[in-house]
Amino acid sequence: MVDPSVSRRAAALVAETIERSSGVGRELFRRYAAAVRFEGSRERQEVALGDLRALGRLLEGVHLQQISYDSLAALTETPAASPAAAKRYRRVVRRLIRLLQSSGELPTPQEVRSSQVIERAIAATPAGGRRILRSWLAQRQRTVGWWELRFEAERLQQLELLIAANPGADDNELITRWLRVIVRQIVKCKCPPLTRWVNPAVCSCCGKTSAGAGTRPSPSERKQREYALTARRYLDYRSIAARGSLG
Repeated sequence: MVDPSVSRRAAALVAETIERSSGVGRELFRRYAAAVRFEGSRERQEVALGDLRALGRLLEGVHLQQISYDSLAALTETPAASPAAAKRYRRVVRRLIRLLQSSGELPTPQEVRSSQVIERAIAATPAGGRRILRSWLAQRQRTVGWWELRFEAERLQQLELLIAANPGADDNELITRWLRVIVRQIVKCKCPPLTRWVNPAVCSCCGKTSAGAGTRPSPSERKQREYALTARRYLDYRSIAARGSLG
């Protein structure tokens, strides 16, 4: 049950903070305040009220130009009067970030990491294929998830390296060479391939080794066919782009 005293003070705090703040900060505070639930014991409700007050102080002291993961994460570095206050700042910022992630307005940590991997793959692509790869991935982003997209970026970056190193090779030859590059021999066990990501010769889950259990190709032959199809589509896309038909 909501304590009437806490409820009144929360309403007054929200009204005052919104009146004093402006722009992005005011909108963020309004969103956070709307999501706060004063439930449980009186002590828990007082903590929630204190968190709300702390976020108001944080947002009043900065001038955010836009909502971004980095700009919000930087708020956790705001100087505080005490270690307890600093801990509270970090807590409310994490909650605000999760709130915006749940609504799709901010990327999740997995999306952030995947985006960083993709940008590194594009940066490592030879200049002749960099723009094409970025354009391809932008289109693929509409139909595949971030996790799949990051691995596709890394694999196609390797294909671009082969294209640069073998300018006269046809598509079939390129794809054959490319599969030799991306396919690994890993321990043959029933665990997910991720358990052999760091060391393909030892499973980090069940402990089996290639010497005792043998090996198998990763990705599997079925997946290799899927990857080869994607590579062929990419090469077709690349050919069209080279003729200038993609704008």
